[in-house]
Amino acid sequence: MITAPTPKAITVQNFLAASTEKQVDTWTSLQQAREAMLKKAPWRSWDKRAFEAFSRYGLKPVDIANPMGPVTLKTSKIDTAATYRDPHGLRRCYLYLGDLVKHIPVHMVFGDVPDVMEENTRNGIIDVASGGRDKFASLKLVESAGHLITVAHPKELAVALSDAFQAVARSKPQLARL
Repeated sequence: MITAPTPKAITVQNFLAASTEKQVDTWTSLQQAREAMLKKAPWRSWDKRAFEAFSRYGLKPVDIANPMGPVTLKTSKIDTAATYRDPHGLRRCYLYLGDLVKHIPVHMVFGDVPDVMEENTRNGIIDVASGGRDKFASLKLVESAGHLITVAHPKELAVALSDAFQAVARSKPQLARL
C-alpha cells in the first residue's frame, strides 16, 4: 500500500492484518477451497482467469505425499499479515514518491472506486506526495475498479500499463540495434 502515514491508514493496516490472521487458510480439498472462496464477495469479484490462476498456483497440498488431500495457502496468513504490519513500506513509499518521479518515469494506475482507498487519500498521493499530477509519466483511473484491480480487472490494468509503456517508448529515441 502507498498512503500517507496517518492514524487512519495505520488503523486500516491493523484491520487488514488482524482479518488476515483470522481467515481460514486450510481446506479439506482443492474443490472445497474453491467453493468456500467463491462464497465470499471479494473472491466473487475476481476475473475468472485470475481466480483459476490463484487456485492453481496460490494453493498447495498440506501433505506433499497426499496431493488430492487438504490444501492450504502457499503464503501463510501470518506472513501475509506481516506485510500489512510493515512499518516502513507505507511511510517510505509515500515520502519518497516525490523524489522518485523526478528521476524515472512513474506510471500510476488506480481503480476509480474508492473502496479501501478513499478519493481524498488517492488525491493526496497524486497531488501531495508526488508533487503534482504533471510529475507522473502517466496517470490513469480504471473505471469500475477498486483496490482489487489486479485480480478483478486484469485486462483493463494491462491495457493501462501497455498504453503507458508505449507512450514512453514513443517519446524516447530508439536504441541502436546490435
